[in-house]
Amino acid sequence: MPSVERAESRPLRAAQPGEWLLQTAAGSTVGRLVIQLSRHLGIRTINVVRRRDAVGEIEALGGDEVICTEDEDLLQRVPEIAGPDGVRKALDCVAGVVGAQVSQALAPGGQLVIPLLASSPARAAPGPPGR
Repeated sequence: MPSVERAESRPLRAAQPGEWLLQTAAGSTVGRLVIQLSRHLGIRTINVVRRRDAVGEIEALGGDEVICTEDEDLLQRVPEIAGPDGVRKALDCVAGVVGAQVSQALAPGGQLVIPLLASSPARAAPGPPGR
């Protein structure tokens, strides 16, 4: 069974060069940073996007593989890409159905990190509520 960790509670155990890292929201700022850092470290990325028009952009950034959930089955594509060793590291910034599929796609003993966001929006300056 894959483990799920809160990103702020423990750092993601480092993926090794040549290993696959599966990430959702690949077109986001965080996703783009993950692609660039992974490329620098020799970690291969499987990048999940919602729209077909985002695929070329992710590939141009250096994403190794891209799965578009608009017209591809994530649970089918991950093993096709990763092969028999599967994916042992994942970062999910989406949750919901896609997040559940990412968890299911991990190899036994795989690790899924879910960054938690603040429960309420940050305020630029202190002031009374409702202002």
